[in-house]
Amino acid sequence: MGLLVIEFRAHAARVPDLNRRYAELHSRTVERLTGFFSRLHEQPGAEPRLPARTMAEFVLAVGSGTVLERLAEPAALPGPVFADIISQTVTAAASQPGVAAGLASLAGPAAAAQPATG
Repeated sequence: MGLLVIEFRAHAARVPDLNRRYAELHSRTVERLTGFFSRLHEQPGAEPRLPARTMAEFVLAVGSGTVLERLAEPAALPGPVFADIISQTVTAAASQPGVAAGLASLAGPAAAAQPATG
């Protein structure tokens, strides 16, 4: 699924009206993920180093990059390794221990059982 989104995104970038419509939909995804990070920032003891929106954009960008990396090397960044790196990075950026648990809740139980394939 990830590759299809990347291919569509590249196509949309060349068609201004389609790109505008895609950007509107993508903005909803960014906003939902921003809301997740905002809620983590509100937890007692949270001392975020980066804005919630920046963290959301980072996670989405790294996810797309991982899809592309796996085209060249299918074994690159297996699901659990990818999740651990993202969790550690976001936890460090948020300076909040509860971030890792929150990220796990985003992935859901099915993601924990399967390697991420993008």
